[in-house]
Amino acid sequence: NGSGPTGPTVVMAHGWGSNKSEMLDRAGVLHDTYNLLLVDLRNHGQSGEAATTQGVREAGDLRVMIDWLERNKGPQSIALFGVSMGGATAIAEADRDDRVDALIIESTHATLANAAQARLEIAGYPLAMPGSWAILLGSLMRTGEDVSSVDPVQGVERLDDRPVLLIYGGGDAAIGPGAADQ
Repeated sequence: NGSGPTGPTVVMAHGWGSNKSEMLDRAGVLHDTYNLLLVDLRNHGQSGEAATTQGVREAGDLRVMIDWLERNKGPQSIALFGVSMGGATAIAEADRDDRVDALIIESTHATLANAAQARLEIAGYPLAMPGSWAILLGSLMRTGEDVSSVDPVQGVERLDDRPVLLIYGGGDAAIGPGAADQ
């Protein structure tokens, strides 16, 4: 965009089961105005194998990317753009890092329990609510992390006056109906 390495920069984080290539269509819209950093979150794409924690440890991975940006590029401002799990990751990192100036959050659940419940209901499983609790418990047992500790609905409340753009579609069955309203 001609602004050089210190220009405004957007760090882009993909959703669960994907990789940074998922973000290329969105990058096409942004690249004329912003510097971009597309990342593969842990256990996805070209990153190494590690337990996926739905944003808990992934937020630390974003922090490492922001540290690298600050050290090597010195951008005048940093925004995070996250899709689904990447959105939860972005909110969790911004909640702890005031270097993040703005967020763009797309198709991200309000709570992981509600998103799991919605997916179980759509798949036709009975007892979707206790099933979602079982998924969270299984994640805790597998990773040692409470993946609900970074539920976006809680983190976004603590972002002070930083701008947050929420992008949701009415037919998004992956996050549950009304997630954007929470």
